[in-house]
Amino acid sequence: MSFTMTRTLKRIALAVLIFCMSALFVAVKADAEELFEYKQGYYTYTVTDSKATVVKVADTVSGSLSIPARLGGNTVVGISSTAFDGCSKITSLTIPDNVESIGEGAFRYCTAMERFVVSGSAKALYTDSDGVLYNKDKTQIIAFPSECSKASFTIEAEVTTLEKYAFYNCNNLVSFSVSAQNKSFSADGYGVLYNYDKTELIRYPQGNERTDYTVSSGVEGITENAFYGCDNLKSIHFEGTQQQWESIVNGLSDESELRDKLHTVTFTDASAAGCENDGYSEGAYCSGSTVMKKLRVHRVMFSKTIFQTPMQPVPKTEQRPQSVKTAVPQIQ
Repeated sequence: MSFTMTRTLKRIALAVLIFCMSALFVAVKADAEELFEYKQGYYTYTVTDSKATVVKVADTVSGSLSIPARLGGNTVVGISSTAFDGCSKITSLTIPDNVESIGEGAFRYCTAMERFVVSGSAKALYTDSDGVLYNKDKTQIIAFPSECSKASFTIEAEVTTLEKYAFYNCNNLVSFSVSAQNKSFSADGYGVLYNYDKTELIRYPQGNERTDYTVSSGVEGITENAFYGCDNLKSIHFEGTQQQWESIVNGLSDESELRDKLHTVTFTDASAAGCENDGYSEGAYCSGSTVMKKLRVHRVMFSKTIFQTPMQPVPKTEQRPQSVKTAVPQIQ
């Protein structure tokens, strides 16, 4: 091999090596930039392609707060799901019109929030109405302010979905109502929110003062947060069968909210074993009604474990305390 050819091959190999190292450097730099957290004022944020996402707001902030349109020269396009954890003193929040995404439950711990405002612009992907935060076309409710003074709230005709934590910690909300033109939701006579055909219980109003509530046998599902924070509610009655109830509970990833409320559950089950053999002796009785062949009342808190072994005596259980959110360290 001639000296010239060898030299050419070395140059090619060197060029390839430099290219590969440059690509690796760019990739590492991009990853580092995306993961690195920056701070400006009350805000901690990350940056990707000159776009900022707010990941934490100082929990010392109180009163009204306006998220800036830019942080460190980068356009603010996102708010993470934990950005406002611990921010229990903010009463009003203004969101810039360049925000493109808001993490699920981002404002669920803003317990003093009275209203949301979105900077007016045709390009905004979110909007507000009477202090409530929606997506742009108002088909989804993102967040209802926890300290809104409204005792009743109407789901408008165009709303088709609710963010999972849309009505979290809303202690003043006593009842829901639904527009007659809405084909996605409905409410019963007690102001409890359901899907349109009332097969799924979506949200029991947190401020309702009733101490007991009856869920009809037509209900096939209950959402995870349906009874969150409903401290006035002491017992829930289910009119369906044990099999129906088991199906509902098995559909939840975490049934703790239901278990903590179900001090008394009533369900009819014509196929169940006789009361003398059913293993649920405490508080149980049989009805001679032709409509309700068997009526069991169990003064216990239910869980999946109990229904998986229905012939075993129900152990005495203590009500598990509600989970407590770990405090977020204060940002100096």
